[in-house]
Amino acid sequence: MKSARSHRPGSAQKRTEKREAPKQLVYRIDAYIGEDVIYATPERAVFYSRVAHALSDSKTWAEFRRAMPRKEYSRLLREVFDENDKPRPRGSDPFDASEISGAEESDYPEWLMQERLHGALPEDVVEKYGKAGCSFVSGPCLIIDSSDLDEVNAELEKRGYELVDGSDLYLEG
Repeated sequence: MKSARSHRPGSAQKRTEKREAPKQLVYRIDAYIGEDVIYATPERAVFYSRVAHALSDSKTWAEFRRAMPRKEYSRLLREVFDENDKPRPRGSDPFDASEISGAEESDYPEWLMQERLHGALPEDVVEKYGKAGCSFVSGPCLIIDSSDLDEVNAELEKRGYELVDGSDLYLEG
């Protein structure tokens, strides 16, 4: 888009067009169900990883509070304890992740392989490479086989996606 101001000779004209921020996706091969690939937005991948680590690694409620995203921790306390007229745990109380499971009607945090059913990948990529799957515990999910990783990533990069290796994040589950 060009500027509406007229160009004066000898003056540099500023570029006023907005550049679109690169679309990013984090990917990781998941060994939970098989050798499947998980894709998520960077924000969702980091959020999921923090919550999953907090749930599995925390020994006390204070550890859980420090490990969790602040707003999510507050939301869970309201939903699990306040809305059910239960006293909130003290920081020194032992943490039991099963107390949180009642906060959501489905898995907590929502399973990334299930989110892909309505997630970050373009629909035609999902149709071409995705296979319907089902977990006995969690229900329907979308599976992208790791043998298709290079093809899927090439297709996404061609569309302007920047792909980030999420090997260091906990995205299974």
